[in-house]
Amino acid sequence: GRNLVSKALATNDAQELRAALALTPRRKRAVAALEIEVDDTVVLPLTWTIEEGQFAMTEVLLHDVLSIRGDREAYYYGRKILWQKHPRISYLLMEKAPKLLPTFLDGHMWSSRQAELN
Repeated sequence: GRNLVSKALATNDAQELRAALALTPRRKRAVAALEIEVDDTVVLPLTWTIEEGQFAMTEVLLHDVLSIRGDREAYYYGRKILWQKHPRISYLLMEKAPKLLPTFLDGHMWSSRQAELN
């Protein structure tokens, strides 16, 4: 089956991807952005968009996963699951999409204990 995230990825539509992620419950959002099942095959959207050169889509995924969200029950932040699913993400970005490093690093700043000069 195809969900809204996989449909947006298939059409390479960043706006549609943002909308699909916005409709996903906060507690499930990082997983939806980082791993989808298509026809009994697990696809890693982040890796796939980088490999396909769909960097606008990659940027949407990174920004969404590395944003801090909350509701009445908890706060949600996808940094940990990002590194679990993509342990070599920094190397992949440096090699294939260096222009996305600021987005990637900005999302990590929120969890850094050593931020300097804002």
